[in-house]
Amino acid sequence: MANDETTRVKITTAAPVGTHLRLTVEAVPDPGAPGGHQTVELNLGQTNSPPVPASSLLSRQPQWEWWLFAAALIIYALTRLIGLEDFPLYFFVDEAVQTLMAEHFVHNGLTNYEGEFLPTYFQPDPTYNQSCVTVYQQIIPYLLFGKSVLVTRAVSALVAALAVVAVGLTLRQIFQQRYWWCGMLLFSALPVWFLHTRTAFEPVTTTAMYGGCLYFYLLYRYRAPVYLYATLVFGALTFYTYGPAQFLMPVTAVCLLASDWRYHWQHRRNLVRGAGLLLLLALWSSDAHRRPVTQAGKSCGNDLISGRKAGDYLNVITILDT
Repeated sequence: MANDETTRVKITTAAPVGTHLRLTVEAVPDPGAPGGHQTVELNLGQTNSPPVPASSLLSRQPQWEWWLFAAALIIYALTRLIGLEDFPLYFFVDEAVQTLMAEHFVHNGLTNYEGEFLPTYFQPDPTYNQSCVTVYQQIIPYLLFGKSVLVTRAVSALVAALAVVAVGLTLRQIFQQRYWWCGMLLFSALPVWFLHTRTAFEPVTTTAMYGGCLYFYLLYRYRAPVYLYATLVFGALTFYTYGPAQFLMPVTAVCLLASDWRYHWQHRRNLVRGAGLLLLLALWSSDAHRRPVTQAGKSCGNDLISGRKAGDYLNVITILDT
């Protein structure tokens, strides 16, 4: 056989879509002569993706691409953190309230204004409801650096980097784009994302957690069923970041269950375990940890919500900087 001759082999398998295959092909030119072998890996769900040699899974992505990945993250961080106190010019109570609630939470035995231990919601007033994730993410920065506009916004900006990372890794691992790191730069440059990631509004954290949820779902769908559990965790975090996310996540779950029901049924054992994980997360949001409402909690909650209704933004900035 000439060295430039191509031998074509067609393999037909009854394995279901989504199966991960590892094939070893050995070529023996003459009986008794040493032959060569090549191992390839492929996912049947990725019909447009060529098989990847197992021996070159790491070398397939040049080292310089990871340096560009790090550079994209650094550019994102610089464009968000430089002048963070000066732009945007406004600083809403909706941003400051997260740090103020984190302060109350720390100094009142890890309870909210209603006396709930490790709550899923903070409700200083019947007309206002703050989800827990945006409050919890401010606790450690508050303990380390205190209260300030810079710290409150910087925490939100750094959490939002999860969405940027999710976009880049999705382009690399799922769509196998050669210049996957460019997607991170493009996403970071979107005007609406640039503006909102320099604030501490709840939708910023929601977008980051939702991006992580979709990224791990795609890994679950095209890589391994074990990624389902990370998908559920990020889905729960998304649910507890923002009020509208409580509508977004159920709709997303129904759509994904309907579109990939065959794959889910093939891995129903993982679904059962995932349902158990969701049950544990749901128990957290129950009223099992409810405690009597303290007078201090009522007073602090009333003061906070009255300031919010009055729109006393300058006063909130003064409180944060003290």
